[in-house]
Amino acid sequence: MGKHLLTATLERRGDHLNNAPINAIRSQDALALGYGWTNRNHSLQLNLRSDQDSAFGGYTTGSAAYGFALSPQWRATASAGTAFRAPTLYQLFSEYGVSTLQPETSRNLELGLRYTQGTGRFSFVAYRNLVSNLISFGTAGPCASSLGRYTNTAQAEYTGLTFSGRQQLGTVNLHGSLDLQDPRDLTNGNLLARRARQYGTFGADTFVGAWTVGTEAQFSGYRYDNAANTWRLGGYSLINLYDAAVKSLQALAPSWPVGVHGVAMLHNWVQADTQAWLAKSRSLLQAWKQRQLTALKELGWDCLPSLANFFCARATTDIDLPALRAAGIKLRDAASLGLPGFFRLAVLPPSAQDALFAQLQHDLQVGKVLSEDGV
Repeated sequence: MGKHLLTATLERRGDHLNNAPINAIRSQDALALGYGWTNRNHSLQLNLRSDQDSAFGGYTTGSAAYGFALSPQWRATASAGTAFRAPTLYQLFSEYGVSTLQPETSRNLELGLRYTQGTGRFSFVAYRNLVSNLISFGTAGPCASSLGRYTNTAQAEYTGLTFSGRQQLGTVNLHGSLDLQDPRDLTNGNLLARRARQYGTFGADTFVGAWTVGTEAQFSGYRYDNAANTWRLGGYSLINLYDAAVKSLQALAPSWPVGVHGVAMLHNWVQADTQAWLAKSRSLLQAWKQRQLTALKELGWDCLPSLANFFCARATTDIDLPALRAAGIKLRDAASLGLPGFFRLAVLPPSAQDALFAQLQHDLQVGKVLSEDGV
């Protein structure tokens, strides 16, 4: 329609959790409408969505975004939106679940400035997100597990700045991002559990023949492992090498059975406490795996069956891979395994899973209003 683009989507989602003695069923119907307009330096995107959840009733959310090209290189953007997320059946009824968990709703504001010149892309985004009944994983409480439970934070706020950039210098690609945020529980002023106030990445890669050789540094500030802010987790830094560099290092390392670590492992393998730890670890991994599979399926992913502590899955909607990478989340392409379009995902602890789910949920809720073919 020329400068105008209209979209409409009907969605039906059904969930079934059969985990004796629990047999829970829930459905969600949705209608989403979108309108986009572009005229020279201006662009506008409006979205409206109505959800009807069989357990939690009706919710209406929407977003509006505007962009203005200040010059061929500079672009300013602004967006505002609301979002709704119902707790999954796993979060309600699993051994970590709490049946009284409430849906999460939020109001989001963003202001952005982007610069593009040649092979360089840089951006600055300021944001403020107000969340009611934030769903997260907390300390043990009224559930079957002593390891923790899902819980609501009545009022939470995220305010922060994100700086990101990418530049090619000759055959070397440089990329980096820095997040400065203040994730707060507004009911008591504490920092939200397992949310660092500073997080950043910086990396570089290039091609050596058919290989991609690269390195990336990640760093995070301190955070707390509980809502009361009494269990402090220190900051950390990681240096990653990948592809050809990793293979070169691995070729220099001896096989573990010839070393003292291999001897110690074999000696302790038959011990009763080692076997007890192994059995407990299997049970924990199975719970984490089921949690991860359930959440991905509710986000519309196709997950292949697997008996290992990893599996392959495919998204049914576009995934903003640069945004995931900027957030410190990497998905391994499974094309080398003969599964083009799939990703190989390891089973990770709930805190790492939540970081992935939050970014994927953000893509679905906001509708990528700031994508290249939107604002």
